[in-house]
Amino acid sequence: MIVIKTRKRRKEMVMMRRRKKKKKKKKKKKKKKKKKKKKKKKKKKEEEEDEEEEEGEEEEEEEEEEEEEEEEERKKERKKIDR
Repeated sequence: MIVIKTRKRRKEMVMMRRRKKKKKKKKKKKKKKKKKKKKKKKKKKEEEEDEEEEEGEEEEEEEEEEEEEEEEERKKERKKIDR
């Protein structure tokens, strides 16, 4: 009778440990997944910012080129007027 109770108790303890390990493992996995998701979101945000910066730089370059072309045209017109 005593032996049976101890076996039963031991079995319960083992089962409790297994459940605890599973819970811990599941929690760790969930935390890792959350961290990965956060990292992915951060990376995506940085890429968008980089794209916006590149677009801004391209627009600035285009504006500078247009201004240079306008200046060249003005110089040509002045030369024609001087002649």
